Amino acid sequence: MDNIIDITGIDDDEDDDTSLLLPSPLAAAAAAASTSTHRQQQNESTNSSVTPQTAKSSESKPVSVEDASRYDGEAVDTFSQYTPPEWIQKLRPRKEVDHDAQSYTAKSHSSPACESGLLSSVCGPIPSDACLEVVRDLYEEGNLSALQLEGSALAIQRHCRLLSANESGIRMRSGFFLGDGAGVGKGRQIAAVLRDSFSRSVKRQRAGGTSFTRRRRHLWLSVSRELAEDARRDLKDVGCFVPVVDAVEILGRSNSKGFGYDDCTKGAVLFSTYSLLVSGRGKKMEEIISWLTNNDGREAELKFDGLIIFDEAHKAKNLAADPPTQTGRLVLAIQERLPNARVMYCSATGVSSLKQMAYAVRLGLWGPGTSFGSFENFRASLEKGGVGAMEMLALEMKQHGCFVARTLSWDGAEFESIETKLLKEQEEVYDKAMEWWNDVQVSIKEALAEPDMGATPRMLWSQFWSAHQRFSRELAICAKIPFVADDSLKQLRNGRCVVIGLQSTGEASTQAALEELSSKINSSKGSMKLDDIYLEGIVSTSASIMTTFMRKNFPVAPTPKEPLKVPSIPPNGFANEFEREVYVQMARESKMMKNLLPPQPKQELIRKREELINRIAQIPLPPSPLDDLIDRLGGVETVAEMTGRSIRIVRVPCTNKFKFVKRFTKMKESKYGLSMPSESDETDLLNVTEKKDFMVITNDLIFFCELKPKFN
Repeated sequence: MDNIIDITGIDDDEDDDTSLLLPSPLAAAAAAASTSTHRQQQNESTNSSVTPQTAKSSESKPVSVEDASRYDGEAVDTFSQYTPPEWIQKLRPRKEVDHDAQSYTAKSHSSPACESGLLSSVCGPIPSDACLEVVRDLYEEGNLSALQLEGSALAIQRHCRLLSANESGIRMRSGFFLGDGAGVGKGRQIAAVLRDSFSRSVKRQRAGGTSFTRRRRHLWLSVSRELAEDARRDLKDVGCFVPVVDAVEILGRSNSKGFGYDDCTKGAVLFSTYSLLVSGRGKKMEEIISWLTNNDGREAELKFDGLIIFDEAHKAKNLAADPPTQTGRLVLAIQERLPNARVMYCSATGVSSLKQMAYAVRLGLWGPGTSFGSFENFRASLEKGGVGAMEMLALEMKQHGCFVARTLSWDGAEFESIETKLLKEQEEVYDKAMEWWNDVQVSIKEALAEPDMGATPRMLWSQFWSAHQRFSRELAICAKIPFVADDSLKQLRNGRCVVIGLQSTGEASTQAALEELSSKINSSKGSMKLDDIYLEGIVSTSASIMTTFMRKNFPVAPTPKEPLKVPSIPPNGFANEFEREVYVQMARESKMMKNLLPPQPKQELIRKREELINRIAQIPLPPSPLDDLIDRLGGVETVAEMTGRSIRIVRVPCTNKFKFVKRFTKMKESKYGLSMPSESDETDLLNVTEKKDFMVITNDLIFFCELKPKFN
């Protein structure tokens, strides 16, 4: 089947995508052996501009090996060293890099890369010369590695195909899934595809086209505003000097055509976050679409053929959940509203299960013209086939040029698992803490055993063991801090930089500890702000976990009776008067129970709770691990912190005192008229500054914690 290439941007894509007609799960195993040969014969007998390669180089070197015992004692390669396809090996970049005696394979990327042994057994299609027109020059100039050239070229070629028409007669443009891992350069590949689109739109403009807006405006969706700086850097590196516009700064204004972009011949990339996309209950999505189409109505939406990049696309993975998330719904909606857009899904963790693929409608795996009428049918069929069907799916997707997944190799990296021995003081702290938790458990059982306490509160023991587990984890992290600090300082003296990753900042526990301290001070010395309080040491997050549990969950009053559960009124009404009277009586009793005053707490249980809380201060629990580690390593002046927390505890210069400070100033009013907290904007900007300080070696240490969006 011919594939008509859309080079000039004219809508001449009139041929269906050769949709992924997967073998049935029952036939998957039998078809596996003949897949490569079948594809070769099929493409040789058709007049297609997409010519897949049928064999990989036999020189791929295994990087890691699975447990041999699973395969009757024979080792099976899990990953193979990435080898550029033959059509790339025929090219030679003008800027050759001296890699000493390394082979050409090692030059495929700045660092050794690999891909799974399964995917390395097949090759994707060979892009046409027209699709390589722009990105080939970038490769030859040294702005793209061989690995990045393959990904960007396959994406450009995939965007030249249309899927089969739906019930409304609308044909969506095919999409591409970039599943590369960290360090491969997803941003550089995205920038190369954008450069290709801008280059072709300029050609159309000079040729005297009538619609200049097409392929001049593009959308880049990601998880954080700070990544806009990375997008600008990647575009600059490929010679694409177009503005990257922050959606927060341009959307929500009375005139969205302002801000210097009312001229439709001007190109730009609109950078937005998923949090902004879902804010305003879809209002922001409408504003984004209006900006992309120059606010020219539905006809412009159908013709829009710019690029839509779903960076970190796994944010939309819960589209098939019950209920689906708003992010998933809007990601699907924007694809349906702009059917001719060129879509790229980018994520290293995009699919951990089949149900998380529902948002990827542009891959042509289900729908009109495929073997599966809906995503539900597609999912049910492949789940029955198990791992074998999933492997067949990955092979088919790569062979059809809609999916690549490479990652950096661990070849040459050194790993060391270090067991830190507990100091005698740490062992004593652990013993005292566990004794405290045991006493709390006994005290709770004694309190509940009193005759008038009623039933055990819901989730009480679940909350107890959850807090116990959080405390144990926090204590284990704190036990590692002395070694990590000493080793980091040693590495710095040896001229190395240090990157430390933490699972959590402990901000919630720090905030709770400060509020507890503030309430005690205010009760004795009057009202004082947290900013004015000087601390003798860094607050303990592990102690805060214990105190918070006691305040919220320790039973000090009888459990109130739960109101009666009143059934709903039958759709067709009550069958007789007796049923109606029963319903009215139950509703009346339920309302009375809800209006009852809560049971009064018992003074002896309150005293018991306070005794247990006071015992916490007698245990020398360690301070907050993040603040403690930063202080041990020289303070905030020498450590870059890239986290989402808004507060921290720092040492007052030239003293042994500590103080609570804010990492940024919270403002009550929202910026740019958006319904989103301004502190999230300031966090992004602050983290950009921290990262720059680290990159220019102003700071030699950096901390990373996951940034969690405020909206989902």
